[in-house]
Amino acid sequence: MFRAYEIAYPDYEFECTLLRSRKVWPEGHHNLDIIAGYCGYEMTNHHHALADAEACAIIAKQIL
Repeated sequence: MFRAYEIAYPDYEFECTLLRSRKVWPEGHHNLDIIAGYCGYEMTNHHHALADAEACAIIAKQIL
């Protein structure tokens, strides 16, 4: 998309909560709702954009 619109790509690092959670909790499954639960966030509305974003933020705050 950046190339198509000739926009400069942002100069910042990206982190992936999935990849990092696999390092923090190497055993078991790493579904968003499971990892969010480890971090104290109960996902009652999984696959809802806002709930998923909130879960990722909670996870990021704890493990990054």
